[in-house]
Amino acid sequence: MAVNRRKTKEQQCEPGFHLRPAFPEEAGLFHALTPEEDEAMGTAGHDQQLWQEDHPVGKIAFASGEEEIFTDPQKYLDAVREELPFMSTTGFRYQTLTKDPRVRKAVDDILLDFAGEENSFKLEDYGLTEEGKKALRDAADPNLTHTYNWYVITNCGSPKEQIQQDMTLEEAIRVYQDTDEKEKRLGVTKDEIATVDLVRLADCEQQFFGDYQVMDCFKDDPVILQAVQILHQALGEENPVQGMTMGGI
Repeated sequence: MAVNRRKTKEQQCEPGFHLRPAFPEEAGLFHALTPEEDEAMGTAGHDQQLWQEDHPVGKIAFASGEEEIFTDPQKYLDAVREELPFMSTTGFRYQTLTKDPRVRKAVDDILLDFAGEENSFKLEDYGLTEEGKKALRDAADPNLTHTYNWYVITNCGSPKEQIQQDMTLEEAIRVYQDTDEKEKRLGVTKDEIATVDLVRLADCEQQFFGDYQVMDCFKDDPVILQAVQILHQALGEENPVQGMTMGGI
């Protein structure tokens, strides 16, 4: 992380408004609260049932008293990104309620990007125990034997979301091709610890993701590299899904 550049960016912000990920002791302003902690602070005691039943991922609030709770991770992240520039005038605050490390990292990514920074922390730095971190290191070790469970998710992030998992690659490709859902994605979980989406179809446009190329668990794995080639052959331009156009890779 470029500390000197970060300091310069902070100096360009309004006095007293220094952008950085929240410290644990600042959980009341930014990071996740349990329902009991939230109620004790008088901020969301009436939302306990929502926490338990609808799994909220985040909450935003304003100086006016207006607040909103999100159960859709993408909508929560979009709201944080859109409202952050007006924080000093609207009194915008947010709380990340989910323990999902992907969402927690994405929030920090947004915050630091607004400050002109890059997040130096990797996904495995968010919410994992030492045992979990060791499992990730093992998943990246080419000298160990690994397991691969392929999955297909349809309508991701919506109430209609469905996941079919524990499949072989061939089975996952067949399920992906056979489903008529407008939004679907295919990916893999390695060693039950690391997950990556490889291809997605949405709004009749298919996109092959390159995230695996920068993730230690996947980037040098010959099984994954071969699978990507197979996916391009099965789902690429030579074998387009009906009504589909090709997006970026």
